[in-house]
Amino acid sequence: MAFTINWLDSGVYVNHYGDVWVSDIHKTDNLLYGDERFNSISFQIYDMTGLEKVFEGEKEIKTVVGYDMGATFWKNKMKVAVVSDNNPMVEELYHVYKEGMAHTSWEINLFKTLEEAKSWCGSLKANFLDQ
Repeated sequence: MAFTINWLDSGVYVNHYGDVWVSDIHKTDNLLYGDERFNSISFQIYDMTGLEKVFEGEKEIKTVVGYDMGATFWKNKMKVAVVSDNNPMVEELYHVYKEGMAHTSWEINLFKTLEEAKSWCGSLKANFLDQ
């Protein structure tokens, strides 16, 4: 499980890189949900530009959807930005995730660059790239 988590004032930046199992993404969600800072954030940025290979697939991402749908009951406003540089594996899973979350209050979007994601989240001044 190769990832980093950087907490910001109003959001969290998660960087998954290398070979990743979809269940690893679920594990990072559990870390976020278990942290009291999650209650006060308004966005999550998942940077997937460093992925080399994604293992597992649609079934496992639907499990992530199930847990995130549960989180919407106590955290009803959230922006989730996924950053992918044209990785077809990531983009396929993103579409399954977005479709699964379509009837929730969370906003989900896919971006080609981290700067676009930061802008959408309202976090242009976040300097997590330097950390």
